[in-house]
Amino acid sequence: MSAEAASSRPRTPEAVREWLAEHQVAHLERVPLLEVKPFIPRSTEWLPYLFQIAHHPLVSLLDGTLRSSFLTSARSDVLERAAWARVEAEVESVRRGLERERLHPGPPAPTDARLAPLVQALFRLRARIREHAVPRDLPTSSLTLVLHGEPPAFLVYELPPGHAHMTEGEAPASRAVRVELSRVLEGGEAVVCSHCEPTSPARCVHAVSALDRVLEALSETRRVEANARLAERLFVEPGRKLLEALDKARMLSDVRSGPASGPQVSFHLEGAESGSPRLRPLLHRPAKRGGLSKGSLVSSRDTAEARELLTSPEEEQALELCLLMERQYGAAERHPLLVQALKLLAHGHRLVLDSRRDAPLRVRSLPLGFTVDEGEVGEDELWVEPSVEGVAVLEWARRKLSDRSPMPWLLVHDVAPEPPELVLVSVSPAAMAVLRTVVEHGGRLPLAWRAELLERLGGVESAFPLSLPPALEGREVPAEPGLLLRLRPTGAESLDGQWFARPLSGARPRVPGEGGDIVRGSREGERVWTRRNLEDERARVATAMEWLGLPMTEPGRFELTGAEASLGFLERLEEPGRPAWDVEWEDRPWRVVRTPDAKGLKVSVHRERDWFGVQGGVKVEDERVELAVLLDALRRGHRYVPLGKGRWLRITQELRGQLQSLADAAHASRGHWEVGAAAAPALDALAEAGADVRAPQDWHRLAGRIRQAGRLEVPVPAGLRAELRDYQREGFVWMARLAEWGGGGCLADDMGLGKTLQTLALLSRRASQGPALVVAPTSVCFNWMREAERFTPSLKMHAYREAEREALLPRVGPGDVVVVSYGLLTRDLERFTPVSFATLVLDEAQAVKNPDTARARALLSLQAEARIALSGTPVENRLSELWSLFRLVFPGLLGSRESFRQRFAAPIEREKDPEARAALARLVRPFLLRRTKAQVARELPARVETVAPIALSEAERRLYEDTRLAALARIERAEGPEKRFAVLAALTRLRLAACHPRLVDADSPVSSSKLERLLELVDGLRAEGGRALVFSQFVKHLALVREALDARGVSFQYLDGATPAAEREARVAAFQGGEGDVFLISLKAGGTGLNLTAADHVFHLDPWWNPAAEDQATDRAHRIGQTRPVTVMRLIAEGTIEEAILALHEEKRDLANSLLSEADGAAALSTEQLLGLLLAGTEGERAS
Repeated sequence: MSAEAASSRPRTPEAVREWLAEHQVAHLERVPLLEVKPFIPRSTEWLPYLFQIAHHPLVSLLDGTLRSSFLTSARSDVLERAAWARVEAEVESVRRGLERERLHPGPPAPTDARLAPLVQALFRLRARIREHAVPRDLPTSSLTLVLHGEPPAFLVYELPPGHAHMTEGEAPASRAVRVELSRVLEGGEAVVCSHCEPTSPARCVHAVSALDRVLEALSETRRVEANARLAERLFVEPGRKLLEALDKARMLSDVRSGPASGPQVSFHLEGAESGSPRLRPLLHRPAKRGGLSKGSLVSSRDTAEARELLTSPEEEQALELCLLMERQYGAAERHPLLVQALKLLAHGHRLVLDSRRDAPLRVRSLPLGFTVDEGEVGEDELWVEPSVEGVAVLEWARRKLSDRSPMPWLLVHDVAPEPPELVLVSVSPAAMAVLRTVVEHGGRLPLAWRAELLERLGGVESAFPLSLPPALEGREVPAEPGLLLRLRPTGAESLDGQWFARPLSGARPRVPGEGGDIVRGSREGERVWTRRNLEDERARVATAMEWLGLPMTEPGRFELTGAEASLGFLERLEEPGRPAWDVEWEDRPWRVVRTPDAKGLKVSVHRERDWFGVQGGVKVEDERVELAVLLDALRRGHRYVPLGKGRWLRITQELRGQLQSLADAAHASRGHWEVGAAAAPALDALAEAGADVRAPQDWHRLAGRIRQAGRLEVPVPAGLRAELRDYQREGFVWMARLAEWGGGGCLADDMGLGKTLQTLALLSRRASQGPALVVAPTSVCFNWMREAERFTPSLKMHAYREAEREALLPRVGPGDVVVVSYGLLTRDLERFTPVSFATLVLDEAQAVKNPDTARARALLSLQAEARIALSGTPVENRLSELWSLFRLVFPGLLGSRESFRQRFAAPIEREKDPEARAALARLVRPFLLRRTKAQVARELPARVETVAPIALSEAERRLYEDTRLAALARIERAEGPEKRFAVLAALTRLRLAACHPRLVDADSPVSSSKLERLLELVDGLRAEGGRALVFSQFVKHLALVREALDARGVSFQYLDGATPAAEREARVAAFQGGEGDVFLISLKAGGTGLNLTAADHVFHLDPWWNPAAEDQATDRAHRIGQTRPVTVMRLIAEGTIEEAILALHEEKRDLANSLLSEADGAAALSTEQLLGLLLAGTEGERAS
């Protein structure tokens, strides 16, 4: 990489994590630093000592958090370059993997047709894992098929990048990924990666790579024979499995009962203590003179035969590792594979020393320790020697050091007639430091130094095993049960915790459950020792962690990230009843201080032009904490505020409850906090709780009006010719109280619950206060005139029309209500702005969802004392629409557009932040009233919703697939912004193809299965005396339905966006009066403002992105006035994009229910999500 590029690399932990995520290699955060070794020049003299820091995460070097005396400036530069080279290699691998995925989006064809279900299942499993992990270039790997394990499996051994260039020092072990094929077919957890967390199987990049390698293998012509055996094994008859199990049982019995007469495989370890040990798999065949041959090395020709003779998955893995080792040229590369194989064979009967074939070789793992002795009689010296389990191994250790043998070291104990034993000896960094000194300078000390030596040894007992003679041990004492918790700040808000056991007072604390079991020390000048109970130490730490509610990331250690977790933990430590343990800090201890309640709070409100400012604070330990800091913390969901010098302020639950409403209603702007009328109740509540709240008179007057309106008795107007239901009366009173003090709000009841009637009651109550203005879509204006004539004849209703517009507005006064469309209002705005209206009503207020339109700007310039919006769906596409609506009815409630985006829209829409969603709901709740039919209109008849799956004919399926493939080809050629438009166009064509072939090819002779099903439903409906609404978003689709209904002699009404307003009213009235069995309606033209309760069935011919639009259309029939159950049926073409769109509906409705918003639509989806929809349906087609 160039110097310029290197200088732009991220340096902080946050920046490094963001960079890794951006380049899709966030999985490298878990990679150890050892993996940079292949990228370090081989001539580097300190390379063999890299083990000192090899266990640290690679990213700790990139972000500067790694601290070690090993890291000199020069070494740091070399290591950093190597680390970035490792990262860049992974970035390139991911790029190639994504490119391969793009070029081959579907599963390959297997060499054996019987394996097709397995390939499909593997591909589905890969798709699930792919949601969590990126693909990479097929790695350097070895693959073996294990047929004798249960279940049968593929084993994929992957070597880290750059391994082929490593020839000295330790090499990272290969990553073994096991793909269990029977479980793949069952759809269960089928992938196990040896390199990653066992708690998150099938979520790692290694699993994705392994599945790619397996899928490739199943399609390779050179594996025809192996794949055929796999097919026979997987799809064998059930009874055959029992016979195979009996064969396996006989083989196992032969192995353990005596000399075998048939062929066998054994593993021979050669040169165990040499610089280049080898593990050889030998195949033994029957000899001519009886018994078995000495064996020949398993070669590529007889690998298959050897695998058939193995009796356990461990042996199969060991054989694969042996074959992989034969392809490695250096001892450093072979050694980690050798160690893995030896551990796999540790408890079997097939591993032997090449020099001792008469008995199986036992394998154990032990640490290197040291033995201290007083020497021979007459010698005035102490000896310190390296040992394993107390047996001195000085010369052996000297050879290992001289040979630079990779870890762990191999030590053989072979004293006949005892069975031989192989010990895998690990050497800790501390033991290595002592060992080098003993080997280079000798391990003898004068006897007079005994006390000093014993003191030093007391400090390293936990680092490696020690063996002392009885004369030096001293007196044994019982172990003590003490625990120590040591805390260390690791950042401004994070803590690192480490548990220690204190089995002996005065001795150095030990990591619980780890290290040697002997602890030595002194009491009053006497040497003493005790034996630790390691299991008991682990149990006591586990109990403590359970009490604290924390998981351990490694033995005895835990990490707490962020102030909430760290400080909540410290408060837990202070709770009464805590088990007894000591707490120490490595740095200045942190302390949590609690805030007083509202009585200690001072708040002042001050007037600034057209807004009010708020400020204040609370005194804590002689230090003032500003109110702005407290409000900001509450906004962010934080319980703690930093005070400096390790002190933190805890906002108590009581004060949080008292301040939360103010935090919701206030807005941060240009370094200060603003409040409006919505904050008045919050400040009143603070004052009642004891806070010192001071405000100017105009604020007190506003707050007084709000309080008075909240207690106002609101009778139903005498002139209202309707009996309001309880919920309708509640809605009327709610609007009246808001209007009383000049507030505004949104009545967001479900469609069909009588929002118009409730609002007419409000207009009747406020008639004496001045004229009212109702703004509505053109299609709804006539409904206002008709409903007012029916329910409030005392109101003087005026439809703003072309003929009388000049004379109307100048003469309106109390009792007058002007009804105008959004379009006419925008065009004639200069006629409306001089008029001061008592009440402004915005019906179907989603019509002003875009604040940048001329329509929205026009409404903002109107003069009105009270403003009410009516909308069953306050949000149709994005949360910004809610801000646009409230800017018109209650300016300032949701703050500025940018602050709303940062505070609510972005966190909720992008991050699904539940706290931001709850805060927004609290803020708008007093000014947004919503009731659903399920809550308040229980007298409504039932509404049954169902999906009618439509199976496409073979000809339709071919047309649909041709359309899809042609669309993908066009998208492939598109670049940049054009690609999104190409995807959207392709989606539209696919949706048309799913409805009717003639919608994509006007001359197509292919009939529509969906239309045929609709006609069948209409015939059955007519026979039963029912009537239906038929909705489609495609006018051309409705035209084809009209054509078919005409041919069948079915009477119908028709409505789309081109129907004039007067004609709309006439056709609605005709249908309600009994004319027509079917009403064909375009979704957008008929989704609002229509009352069509004469229908008892609703058919949706094609799903729309926004389920709310469909629900609104359905509510034309299922509303107040309906007396019959309503059946809603969605006709969905199987295996098409329609199924994918329907799946999106549930997710969108969940968001709507939680926040009264249905944020949806194709515009809100990314290009990748849209492309995913385009690919929908193909898997189901293949499976069928």
